[in-house]
Amino acid sequence: MGKDDKNTEKNEKNEKNQVKAEKNAAKAKDVKEAKEALVRVEKPEEVPKQDAVDYRNPAYYRNRELSWLQFDERCLSEARDTRLVPLFERLKFLSITASNLDEFMMVRVASLKDQVHAGYKKKD
Repeated sequence: MGKDDKNTEKNEKNEKNQVKAEKNAAKAKDVKEAKEALVRVEKPEEVPKQDAVDYRNPAYYRNRELSWLQFDERCLSEARDTRLVPLFERLKFLSITASNLDEFMMVRVASLKDQVHAGYKKKD
């Protein structure tokens, strides 16, 4: 084996290592973006500026059931994103969504039904 053959092999190995490094960097970037997307929250309603804050103003609060469903919707959108999120990560988002919806139906919806049957009229 001559000097040229050794240099060619080294160049090929370097090219392969470079390609692997670029793929790993792309995967790491995709996972990071997926995590950031999961944390993103919607912009809250505009709260009027006042000197004295009125904490009874409903603009300061969100319904917890609707907030829960919005979170599940964001998880599901990540599970459906084929261009940025790797398959295994998409499966994780899908399992989070399924688990949360299951708990939501068993706990939250059941308690809301109990409130309706009890004649509870007070607004949250």
